[in-house]
Amino acid sequence: MQSARIARANPAYLARATLASLCALLWTTISALSEEAPILDIRPDEAAAVCGAHPLQIEVTVSNTSAQGILAVELYEENAPDFLTARARLHRIRVPAEADQQTVCFDAPAPGLYAVATYHDLDADRRFDRKWFLPDEPFGLSNNPRLRLRKPRFEEAAFSVGEEGASISIALRGVD
Repeated sequence: MQSARIARANPAYLARATLASLCALLWTTISALSEEAPILDIRPDEAAAVCGAHPLQIEVTVSNTSAQGILAVELYEENAPDFLTARARLHRIRVPAEADQQTVCFDAPAPGLYAVATYHDLDADRRFDRKWFLPDEPFGLSNNPRLRLRKPRFEEAAFSVGEEGASISIALRGVD
């Protein structure tokens, strides 16, 4: 009752109270939206090629994904000692992760031997998280090789790309 009398007597008080209420409502709405749909940092040079646009493509289907974070898929050229380093990486694709499985395509520079590595960046921080040197996010390699307690070798993940391109499937391995 006291605040109603103050509001009638002082229009500036009413305006401030209304503005404060609107700000609180707007903040609550923005917070709820940001929790539901985080903004993903995916850059234009990380886009996938349009599948089927060129005959010399590598189609990569990744399974065991969830609709959270970013799926990163990386294409490597034949360069055994530098496998899984930026020196040997030809291209990295980042896309919003989807549930179950998704397909991305690379335009291959030429027929030859290539390898693909992928990881599910669950927290969308643009890094492949590790804990005690071991993966802390789901990951996979072309050919789905059996992993050992060492860095994978190019030969284990290598596949051949001919003039007609190639299609591969990778099953992400969890980190449980």
